[in-house]
Formats: sequence, structure tokens, C-alpha cells
Amino acid sequence: MSAMSSVKYSQFELAQLLAVARVAIASHFGGNAAVLPNIADYDERLRATVGCFVTLEVSGQLQGCIGTIHSQQPLVQEVHKKALSAAFHDRRFSPLTAAQLPALTLEVSVLSRPVRLTTGTELDCLNHLDRHRPGVILSHAQHRGVFLPQVWDKLRGPKEFITALKRKAGIDPTLPTTAMRVELFTVDKHKEPYWQS
Repeated sequence: MSAMSSVKYSQFELAQLLAVARVAIASHFGGNAAVLPNIADYDERLRATVGCFVTLEVSGQLQGCIGTIHSQQPLVQEVHKKALSAAFHDRRFSPLTAAQLPALTLEVSVLSRPVRLTTGTELDCLNHLDRHRPGVILSHAQHRGVFLPQVWDKLRGPKEFITALKRKAGIDPTLPTTAMRVELFTVDKHKEPYWQS
């Protein structure tokens, strides 16, 4: 397979994106219509059309995670929209409430370009994943599922990781990875409490 590319956004750039996510959520609770960021206010790299995810946790528990692998709009605007979607439109969770804000943390992940994994066997695939611990996209027929690299922290190994991702995607858990399209990516990420001290 081709080597995975790396995004390499700086912590300063990622902090700017996280601030965009924070403002989007604050606008919602402030009763203001959420206005997209003005891209003229941001450097060229923050206007790139790259994939991103926004993840919310309340007291360390997932509260929402929404993103896109391929974006058609500037990154700062995509982060703004995905923050609102993660907070209020992730169907797995009730919408975020104002009472949860003191315990809320935000994380923004910027994705590298996905690269297809072309190793020969199921074992080769699992070994590669175990060594590199990347983000993974599984596709089969009309089904597709995505796990960020951060999910590795919550699962015990590559077999459990892939089985959980198959279930998330609606793919038969017994289907071998050789029958699916497997794509890998890396992320640059930044996480902060919603309320800064």
C-alpha cells in the first residue's frame, strides 16, 4: 500500500479550529443564529477542503461525534457545521443541554487523505492495523463506517476494532476484510474544555 500522508496542522491552527467549534455551540445557546465563519479571517490552510470531525464528551463520556472524510467547503466552515451537528443532531445522543456545558470537552480532528490498504490476507491487514493504529474506513456495497485513530484507546486490539467498525457500518461481522475496501488515514487533533479557566 502507499504510505499514509500526514496532515501536520500546528497546535495553534488546531486551537483556532477548536475556537470555531466553541463559538458555534455558544451561538446556539446564546439564541443567535449560527453564522458561518468568514473565511477571509483565516489563513489559507484553514480554508482548505479537507476532512474533519468534531467530538464532544461530557464528563469523559461521548456525547456526539460528527464529521466528513471529504469536504466540499473550507475547513473552518466545515468545523463550524460539524460542531453544531455533533452537539444537537447526532442521533445516538440527546441534544446537548446548557447544564452539560461545565463538563463538556471539545475535540477537533483534521484528517489526512485516505489511502487504500492493499495487503493480501486478513492476518496481514490486522497486523498492519495493530502496528500503525490509524483511522480506518471500511466500505462494502452501500455500507461504510469510519473510526478515528482515537478509537484504538477504547478497544483491545485490531480484531475487536475491525469487528466493532463492521457493526457500526452495518457490515456482516464475519465478512473478511479482503472482501471490503479498507482505507487508512491519520489525524491532527486538539482537545480542550468548553469553558476555559
